[in-house]
Amino acid sequence: MGDEIGEGSYRSAFAGRSSESEVVADIIWHLLGDSDAFVRWRAARSLKGMIDLGLTEDVEQLLDRFEVNENASLTSDSHHFAFLNSQQWLLMGIARAALHHGEELEALKPRLEALANRPDLHALNRLHLARCLAHIGSDGVASSQGTKLLSKIRTPPHGVIERNGWPDNKDRRIDFGFDYDFDKYKVSNLARLFCISHNEASDCIADAVMQRWPDATSMSDFPGGVRYRHGGDDRFETYRDHVQKHALLHAATALVKSRPVVRASYDSEDRNPWNEWLRENDVSFEDGSWLFDHKDSVPAQARQNLLGERKGSQETLVDDEVLFRKAGFPEVSEDGFLPLCGDWKSPDGVFVRFMSALIRERGAVGQCAKFSKTPEHDLWLPSFQSDGRVDRHAGKTPFNPLTWEPEKYPIGIDERDEWATRGAIARPRLGLALNKLLGLTPDDDERRWRDRANRLALKSEVWGEWRPDPDSHRSRYQDDGAILWAERDWLDEALKSCRQSLIFKLSFSKYKSSKSYDDSSGVRRLYVGLKRSGEAPRFWFAQKASKTVY
Repeated sequence: MGDEIGEGSYRSAFAGRSSESEVVADIIWHLLGDSDAFVRWRAARSLKGMIDLGLTEDVEQLLDRFEVNENASLTSDSHHFAFLNSQQWLLMGIARAALHHGEELEALKPRLEALANRPDLHALNRLHLARCLAHIGSDGVASSQGTKLLSKIRTPPHGVIERNGWPDNKDRRIDFGFDYDFDKYKVSNLARLFCISHNEASDCIADAVMQRWPDATSMSDFPGGVRYRHGGDDRFETYRDHVQKHALLHAATALVKSRPVVRASYDSEDRNPWNEWLRENDVSFEDGSWLFDHKDSVPAQARQNLLGERKGSQETLVDDEVLFRKAGFPEVSEDGFLPLCGDWKSPDGVFVRFMSALIRERGAVGQCAKFSKTPEHDLWLPSFQSDGRVDRHAGKTPFNPLTWEPEKYPIGIDERDEWATRGAIARPRLGLALNKLLGLTPDDDERRWRDRANRLALKSEVWGEWRPDPDSHRSRYQDDGAILWAERDWLDEALKSCRQSLIFKLSFSKYKSSKSYDDSSGVRRLYVGLKRSGEAPRFWFAQKASKTVY
């Protein structure tokens, strides 16, 4: 697994000759503006591969092309070069390369500083430039120049004000038409961000288009009227889509320089809608990294086969003791960690899912035994909402939530790459109030959480990749997984101090085969577990909940 393009491709393509190097730079520059986001991502990812091979000067050649909007040798009647995308994705690629090779890119710093000082760049490009400068020549420590620029970009110069109601509607200054979906959603979002009328927002975007294309009267003047959708996603982008998108970014950049950002009075006081808007239009992590950089290797637990000896058409699981040990619940832990929640598919097709919640220490054994006798639709444990807070509308239950899985969008620049793991952007963790109560602080990518004494308390593992769907040759599925682990000694202390125990729901299931030639019946077993402070986990078989086999 490496960064495109491979070492052999680089060496044969460049071959130490500047003319060949320039040709390849032209090709990469155009690939960065391709209509297919997947192609753009691979071209941007190749920049780190270039630095891996010491080809820093060739990255400089790409910067030389920052203003190139056409290349006669790579144009055709049916292809229109989305050069504004090339600018953006070049900076995204350099930002990621700088994160890994800050010292090697020191020579690029003056040129990137000059770009960052240009007034004609929109906020998203300046955000990528700030990430570049934060890591170049910093030996792994963010530079003050880059961090100051990042802070400046994320802080609205005229602040955030509270305002309710609707702004006065104003007539259009410019008779300029946009595509329907863009006008309905993107223009409206921009209007809400600054509490201006829809017409005012439309005029600001039209101004940005006409500044570069003064003869344009509507988006119909640009090619790409019919959007090509593939698989129902927005992977493919027409030329006019790219024009509208960057005009929107320029309009927002101009507006934030002249007026405050607006939030409603019922919003949280610390809410920054400008930051949220930048995040919605960005597809990188805060430090410029991508999903590919944050995934973990597949843990031993997810590499275990869990099916036992088949009895005719009836599939079975291995014995309980072996099953729990393989899933991460051995009687004696060698690494000192206990899983709190997890979700994956074993190599032999068994879906494993478990989660935990808090239960009062007193009477926990009786409650777990009773809970294990409930039907599957009642065998439910609470978790926190997608914002990490308690769901006040949830029904009454004797258990309290422990974990949550954030929902973050967009997922990432490389979400469709075969090696990408979507879960890397939002790892499972404890609820917000619990983190505060226990004094837990995450590292930068939220892989590790430490307590007030700087002891490792929690760690998460997220892995996966896209695989061909065996039931549909045109489709792929995300074969991914995640486990949140707690250090056992820390967990025992935390449970004892709170006078709580952990209750688990563990599910192991394999669906009945859909193949006509395979008569396997599938298998399903659910368990209830209990972990008390200072004791090993114990389990009850949930017989009633395990009856249904899908």
